[in-house]
Amino acid sequence: MGAPFRGEAGSRGAVLEAELPGKLVGLSYHTIDSDGRFILPQRTRRALGNGFVLTRGIENCLWLLPYHVFDAMQEQWRKGQTLWDRSSRMLGYRFIGQAVPLDPDRSYRVVIPKELRDAVDLGTDVVALGLGDRVELWSAKEWRKFDESLTADEIQAAADRLFVKIAEPAPPEPAAAA
Repeated sequence: MGAPFRGEAGSRGAVLEAELPGKLVGLSYHTIDSDGRFILPQRTRRALGNGFVLTRGIENCLWLLPYHVFDAMQEQWRKGQTLWDRSSRMLGYRFIGQAVPLDPDRSYRVVIPKELRDAVDLGTDVVALGLGDRVELWSAKEWRKFDESLTADEIQAAADRLFVKIAEPAPPEPAAAA
């Protein structure tokens, strides 16, 4: 494999691993060789286990999912889908139909299929982004472009939509008529 791509993430991954064992968190930079082989980071190996599923993500990236997370996603899709609904079929095409089970070799390498690499323009320099239940693999160039496009207002609005709903107490029950 070629020389590793150096990014700005530093060594925070080791600290995060100690703080959050078994969780998929952090940002790291890697390379994919000409045969499409990617070496799984050590902390990712432990959290993903011996096998996992690779599929397309929503943004221009790939998702590495532990089997149990993929199974839950597939079950949720199955329960909500119908053959006649175009949205159901599109989600199936994107996430289920293009999914590939992967098992790392003894060197913890996996081969990312060319079709999936091409679909998201995944070249040699790759960003692996741990998001709790999955790892997203991005082209380093695409990740920088996406990350730099996010504004503080967009991030605040997303936090408000997600976290304010969680933090707000439920409204009081109306008083019963006497």
